[in-house]
Amino acid sequence: MGPMFAKRLIAGLLLATALSAPGALAQDKLRGVALVIGQSDYAMLGDLPNPRQDARALDDLLDDLGFDVSRVLDGDADELREEIADFITDAADADVALVYYSGHGVELAGRNFLLPVDTDLTSPQSAGASLIAVDEMLDQLARTVPVTIVLLDACRTDAFPAGQVIALPGGAVPVAVEGPGLEAMRGPTPIARPGVPAGGLGMVIGFAASPGQAALDGAPGGNSPYAAALLKHLRAGGYEFGDLMTLVGEEVYLETDARQLPWVNASLRRFLTFGAAPEADGTDDALIRDGRRSLLLTVAATPPTTRALVEAAAAEQAVPLEALYGMLKVLGIDAAAGDSLETQLRQGAEQLKAILAQRPVVARTDEELIRLADLALRAEEEGAIDVALRFREQAAARADELAQDVDRDEALVRQNRLEIAATYVDYANTASLNFDFAGAAARYRDAFAQVEKWDAGLAIDYLQWHADALYYEGYYAGTLEPLRAAVAAYEEALTLAPRDERLEQWGALQNNMGLAYTALGDWGGDVADLARAEAAFQNVLTVWSRTDEPAEWAVAQGNLAGVQSKLGQRYLDIGRLTQSADGYEAALAATDPADAVTYARAETNFGTSVMLLATETGDFGRIDAAVAAFRHALTVFDVATQPAEWTITQNSLGSALKLLGEADDDPRLLTEAVEAFKAVLDAPGTDRSTFDWGATQNNLGNTLVSLGRATGEPGYIEDAIAAHEISLRTISREAAPLAWANVQNSIGSAFHALANVGGDQMLKRDAAAAYRLALTERTRERAPLLWADTQQNLGNSLRDIGMMLPDTQALGEAAEAYLAALDIYTPEVDAYEWALLTRNLGWVVSGIARIEVDAELAAAGVEDIRASLTYWSRDDTPGDWAVAKINLAIALSVLGILEGDAGPVRDALVELDEAGATYIATGNADADYVAGLRGQLESFIATIEAEEMP
Repeated sequence: MGPMFAKRLIAGLLLATALSAPGALAQDKLRGVALVIGQSDYAMLGDLPNPRQDARALDDLLDDLGFDVSRVLDGDADELREEIADFITDAADADVALVYYSGHGVELAGRNFLLPVDTDLTSPQSAGASLIAVDEMLDQLARTVPVTIVLLDACRTDAFPAGQVIALPGGAVPVAVEGPGLEAMRGPTPIARPGVPAGGLGMVIGFAASPGQAALDGAPGGNSPYAAALLKHLRAGGYEFGDLMTLVGEEVYLETDARQLPWVNASLRRFLTFGAAPEADGTDDALIRDGRRSLLLTVAATPPTTRALVEAAAAEQAVPLEALYGMLKVLGIDAAAGDSLETQLRQGAEQLKAILAQRPVVARTDEELIRLADLALRAEEEGAIDVALRFREQAAARADELAQDVDRDEALVRQNRLEIAATYVDYANTASLNFDFAGAAARYRDAFAQVEKWDAGLAIDYLQWHADALYYEGYYAGTLEPLRAAVAAYEEALTLAPRDERLEQWGALQNNMGLAYTALGDWGGDVADLARAEAAFQNVLTVWSRTDEPAEWAVAQGNLAGVQSKLGQRYLDIGRLTQSADGYEAALAATDPADAVTYARAETNFGTSVMLLATETGDFGRIDAAVAAFRHALTVFDVATQPAEWTITQNSLGSALKLLGEADDDPRLLTEAVEAFKAVLDAPGTDRSTFDWGATQNNLGNTLVSLGRATGEPGYIEDAIAAHEISLRTISREAAPLAWANVQNSIGSAFHALANVGGDQMLKRDAAAAYRLALTERTRERAPLLWADTQQNLGNSLRDIGMMLPDTQALGEAAEAYLAALDIYTPEVDAYEWALLTRNLGWVVSGIARIEVDAELAAAGVEDIRASLTYWSRDDTPGDWAVAKINLAIALSVLGILEGDAGPVRDALVELDEAGATYIATGNADADYVAGLRGQLESFIATIEAEEMP
């Protein structure tokens, strides 16, 4: 296949500044000849309405450009061959020969042919005899004229009957016609070949569509897209021919919504320009024209991956390609911006769709406003939105003048106020397309002020749009003040839209206000704002019903579920997390599967909420449904056109599989999770310098640790440590301190696991060092729960080091870490974590007591372990209960030995007998260990009792 847009021709010395219209100035007047062919009325093939019009129009254009033009309309085979032969003869005295062909064409056996109107399909031989070979014509012209230009506007339909075969002259076997589209020439006729004059300067072959692709014919009575683009741009002054063909190609691409992609094959050795009379400059029309051409050159420079993103966003929202490319040009974004570019284009397309739907329908009477509005609309339709903004600025300035007049003439107040407001809204809409949300908000507010006394419905709309623009300003900039201003504006609008009078507007305001409160609570840290968002979304659900407005209801339900998820995580509120998962599930059920992208987003939201709930509760009942949702969403999201959403969903799938694998201790699921994360890291076009790439590396490392634990293979954990260290290349302490601390915490967990699996317990010193680094950023003030988690992790590593050596300093530091974590994890906050920390604290205290021979400390350790057993039970948490009972038995034996009292040791035997079977059944130890421990306890009792005897 050829490139997706016309190639820029190879640069060199100036060949000509002429081929100009009569009277135009030229430096070296050159002679150009042109042959224009238009084939519409076919005898045995389908008629084409437009080629005759195309040919006549191109004839006039080329004549204006100074060519001597010959024209053929509906030529049969004999006439075409005669005209082509005459043209080649005439070209011998010319400097440039140009052929334009509009009609049916065909590619056979790698060669391209033109079809006369009398093409005879009665037999393969008669069909072949009718054809006009393009390569033969090119070969003769190359030997005759220094520069040849051939423009083929052919293959507009699949013209031949099914199964048609054609016997090419001199061919042994007839060739089947396989479909529309010409074949890419294998390179223009070389300049230095036998028979080609040494002064030959090359050739340009332009195709209306890419190889193998049909060219569109256009609306009946008009011109084909390719001919229309040539007519629009070929006379442009100041461009060399390569740039002209680029303009033509991108014009066709935009006008056909990317369905037709012209292609050029060129081997010019020097610049070629047409010395057309200069077009007018400085006029309004010239601004629009030049803005369009600037946009076309921007499109031409857009990489294919970015084009795919633009086309996908335009198709999803059914908005014009021109507008999105215009937004891309205004933004000045690096085309390699990846996920952020996709997100901004998608959001820009959504805004554009909303703006197109909300244009004010107001009859204008001021001639200047009518003129400027028409110019701005034309500029927007051409994709020159920066030019459109200039016209809107002039219109807004004119509106300012009119506003002053209106103040003096109250008789025209209402109509003029509405007209002024509509002009402000037009400006604000275009400003939004240029991502100037502050300017848009100001003009929406001006529009509201104009209509507030005259049209209540419009006033509410304009005030809502003002608030929406403030929300977008704050959202994109990540700043709180515009968000607070947006909330205030929504509240003001709600006073104008009572629920019982304007239910739909009241509901829309509540929904958008909820979004603003959500962003405020998320970024500002005030949970009260999240609670306000929750209340607003609950209000919305009293307006839209699942039965009557399922799509709107699903959006509001998803918004409510999202803020409930944030509240659940902030408060460790299982109830809200459950509501969130249920809400997303209900929103998913109400979303139409036919809207595949929206449905896939709902699936991803549902799956993510289920994972959060499972992480906090340990209830994995719906994780299978989450995995299924992620898998289906990934059949919709395309990594090439929706990389951000594909990456989020693929990462979520990996996280869900990790949870399942950990819960079931299943290496197969954990391996699948590893592959899911690797798919994200190895996706085509992945930018390995981004924060998200580093976060995925960290996810991979955590999963590899779990896989190493499940399989007992230390190699997986060593790979995990390497993945975590790689993630630190893009997650810096300066740019993202909490994320950096998260990676350090993961490194600590990996070293701790490697020590357990590999047997080198001293690696837990490396784990402790990593945990201490994490605590430099995971502070109690900044992230109390994360701080407590890392304190607990640090305590575990220090506990194991202290018990192994033994080392009272390490054990004392472990106790301090557990006590710090217990300041956060009270029984009211998280009873399970409290019990785990309390048991570990008692075990460490007992260890210190044994080393320091401190009976009082030993008694404190026993009491801590007993306290943990107020939460754990044999029925609900058998594994944790059995571990605590065995820890208690050992702590009681230490107490008895230190006190010289057999009583606590006998109590230890009771604890061991009660929990021993469960301890073995839950995989904590084997029967030999339990039997050995019992023997030790019995020996301790015998020793103590012997010492007590007189």
